[in-house]
Amino acid sequence: MKFASEIGFEAMELWCDWKDLWQKLLKPGERKRIKESINQYGFDVAAILPDPFFKVRQWKVFEFRYNLAHPSSKKRRDSVRFYNTALDVASDLESDVVLCLAGALEEPNLMSSRSSFRNHWERAVESLRECAKHAEEVGVCLGVENAVVCNFIDRPEELLKIVQQVGSEYVKVYLDIANANVIFPPMEYLEMLHGYLCNCIHVSDNDGSYAYHLPIGMGTIDFKKCIDFLKQRGWEGYLVPEIFYAKNPESGLRKSKEALEALLA
Repeated sequence: MKFASEIGFEAMELWCDWKDLWQKLLKPGERKRIKESINQYGFDVAAILPDPFFKVRQWKVFEFRYNLAHPSSKKRRDSVRFYNTALDVASDLESDVVLCLAGALEEPNLMSSRSSFRNHWERAVESLRECAKHAEEVGVCLGVENAVVCNFIDRPEELLKIVQQVGSEYVKVYLDIANANVIFPPMEYLEMLHGYLCNCIHVSDNDGSYAYHLPIGMGTIDFKKCIDFLKQRGWEGYLVPEIFYAKNPESGLRKSKEALEALLA
């Protein structure tokens, strides 16, 4: 937070995982202390990202602890409770958005899976509708991200269809531009989904060959075209640099911020 404040950020997305922030955030007293810490730097909490994974290996294999599309009724209900708790946390931190993964297929090869794509889809819709009720109660939006780790609901037409089926103003799309770019050009997502976007978008760069999340300018994504389109549609949310750049993270963040400021100007 100190570094982000020094280089002039106005808001942050909090990544809440099992090692650090998430278990503490379950306690209301700890939420209050965290909010006070954030306030010291003058930040808004743009969103929170509750980590639904049980294990991540080499940043390639993601094992879900909480899966809204799980065929098991018990595991699906546990996942709904997980995201409902995240909505409570976001409300206490005065955040507008909780990033949500709609779930994952049990087995991408459906001939080997015990459940069909349709079965997973119907469970995801059921879960999101249940979460939507709580989201409306606490006034926090659930943003469904096009996450490449799920192999599920990551295409623009799928994102559009699921938020339409859920049918709540409190369930929208949390677009990740870098993830989009490895499936279709990001403009195809923006053109189809601009009326269903939450007020946060992840921005990082790649060349379309792999889901890298590089500093802006180190890939081939036309961010000027994307930002101009959003301006024309009256979107006024947060552009959140989600950068995975171990080589020089501070430099990568500065580079992205400078690039965004130039584009916005």
